[in-house]
Amino acid sequence: MRLIYNSFTIMVLGCSLLFSAQGKDWKSYFQAETLDVFLNGKSAGVLISLIAPDSTGIVIKNTISTALDDGGGNLIKADIVEARYYNADFTLKRALQEMKSPAGVNRWELVRNKQKKWELKSWLGGAESSRLLPAVYDKSGSFLEIYDGIKNKSLHINQSWTDTVVELTSGDNIVSSVTCVENASPQNGYVWKFIEKNSLQNESQTWLVDTNGNTIVHEIFPFVAKRKGSKESEETAANIFESFRIPVSGTITHNDRIMITLDSSYTLDSSVIHFYRRINDSYEFIRPADSCGASVAVKADSLERYLISTPTLQSDHPEIRSVAKKRTRSSKPCEIIKDLNSYVFTKMEKRYTATFSSALESLRSGFGDCGEHAVLLAALLRASGVPARIVNGVVYMPEKSGYYYHVWVMAHDGKHWLFADPAFGLFPAAHDRLPFVIDDEGQRLLAIAKVIGKVSVKVIR
Repeated sequence: MRLIYNSFTIMVLGCSLLFSAQGKDWKSYFQAETLDVFLNGKSAGVLISLIAPDSTGIVIKNTISTALDDGGGNLIKADIVEARYYNADFTLKRALQEMKSPAGVNRWELVRNKQKKWELKSWLGGAESSRLLPAVYDKSGSFLEIYDGIKNKSLHINQSWTDTVVELTSGDNIVSSVTCVENASPQNGYVWKFIEKNSLQNESQTWLVDTNGNTIVHEIFPFVAKRKGSKESEETAANIFESFRIPVSGTITHNDRIMITLDSSYTLDSSVIHFYRRINDSYEFIRPADSCGASVAVKADSLERYLISTPTLQSDHPEIRSVAKKRTRSSKPCEIIKDLNSYVFTKMEKRYTATFSSALESLRSGFGDCGEHAVLLAALLRASGVPARIVNGVVYMPEKSGYYYHVWVMAHDGKHWLFADPAFGLFPAAHDRLPFVIDDEGQRLLAIAKVIGKVSVKVIR
């Protein structure tokens, strides 16, 4: 669930046009906009954008309040705020993003440290971490020029602009371009039409603006933002799971070959490339082992890093170590994985969450979705001497004839990696899961977002 929710955040916040006052009188500039956000024609939330001067420059703030259907008629709510603070010359001072849900708070902040280097700080699952960014490009100078051109009726067809903005969950730079394709006229109801593309999705997206510079419709793949109060879409909350389903025909069996085809703008993430075999324009999934037979764990040097404790997989914490010791009956890695997978499946209440929780938080709260199940199992395995990692991908649901986004664990039994799925209580769990991104720390949300809408699945029987 968190995988899809964070993808939603990245796409809406990371790909929205930002506003610039460079070369203008920013002290007198103010604009606020409220838009309804839809997914597949159904309500996904509300987006509020604010551009206003502060004491030393200008602040750009976007707030999203979401309410999405979990598939069972229950609403999953979260509030996401992103704010960017610029100096008077429109150089970036700092930026922050915060996601709040009933399960907790996630926060990212980009600041310059004492050495004047850009530092990206994050608070995920109650754990704080930081890293230096080698390059930050945040140049968002197009909007005011577009806005002034609309007011002055000076824009012309095929006029284009390019902006760069740093995405806060990853620290990556996103490049977006905007092209004017239609001038406002009586024939089109006095609407300006622009086409946007960005390096995150590389999809052509439409942006319609009235003669006052206010948004009418803004496509932000796969979402659509519309002027507040629009009655063109249903008010029923969008089912977030069904909206991102990857359909397949028929029932998949253990003997079937699974082929995936990628959109031309997407390439497989390097973390999972070894799970696939390239065949012409497609990739065949190479299933991991479906049986566990190792009797002794082999601690190769290459596996040591998957045993260490991290801010989100706190395998050396006394509470984690105590549970790991208490819930395992054997020193054999296969038995350890089986016991701990069963424990997490039984212990954790199945409850969808929008924010990221650490292993320790998940242990203490006792609830969560597939993400919380996965981080808790991975930490318990590491505490027990079994290398473990977090896998983001899709799981096949036979009753719905499709793949759905999901998170699980891969664990090393001393011979090879195996999939363990604590949310379903399955081990090994091999033939009905397709990995897209391995992300042990919850810091690769942008890589996960890039997958959405880019993969199709074919079954060869």
